[in-house]
Amino acid sequence: MSQNKLAGFSAVVLALVIGVGTELCAENTEPESPDEILLHIRADIKQLLVPASPALYRRHLQSVLALCEDSVLKLQFAGADRDAQAKELVGYLRTIESGVRNDDARKPETYLVEGRRSLDIARLSRSDNTLQLYTVSLPAHWQAEKAYPLYVQLHGRWSDLPLALVASTFGPQTDAGEPNNSTIVVVPWLRAMASGVTKMGRSQTSGKQSTI
Repeated sequence: MSQNKLAGFSAVVLALVIGVGTELCAENTEPESPDEILLHIRADIKQLLVPASPALYRRHLQSVLALCEDSVLKLQFAGADRDAQAKELVGYLRTIESGVRNDDARKPETYLVEGRRSLDIARLSRSDNTLQLYTVSLPAHWQAEKAYPLYVQLHGRWSDLPLALVASTFGPQTDAGEPNNSTIVVVPWLRAMASGVTKMGRSQTSGKQSTI
């Protein structure tokens, strides 16, 4: 066999190998599961918690991780709409994963000094000991010892997944006009607004003041 024919034959074989390998990779490539994305989020947050940082920022990071873990765990016990919930949850987790890796969200100053992003704060409900959350937007140049007006914003009918509220704090920022320089804004996750009314027809929110 001449060198030209041998070179041509080798090129054909190489092309076939590359083509088959590409097809196999395409067939084996599956969308990441909620558990896989959670692993990435956990690793990133653990890394952010290594250096010393303000307590409120650390609680924000710990809350985000706890809420992600809680949402993924609950998915295992979902009913007939599990696939739909998984698809929705993956979207929220990916937004959080991308946000945690954003330099803007990795700096405490973004939340505590500039007031450009909302903190996510998890808490245990006094009524049923479940993990609940609220977001807190601090004014620019916030001072812990200074008193500020407090505004509570109540969202309307939304997703049944609490992680929707968390993901909203990690999304791309848009120009929202004048920055907040004078108030603290709290947005609680309202279970009654997400899943309708309770068995007694009453909201599950409490009139008691909550501390950060």
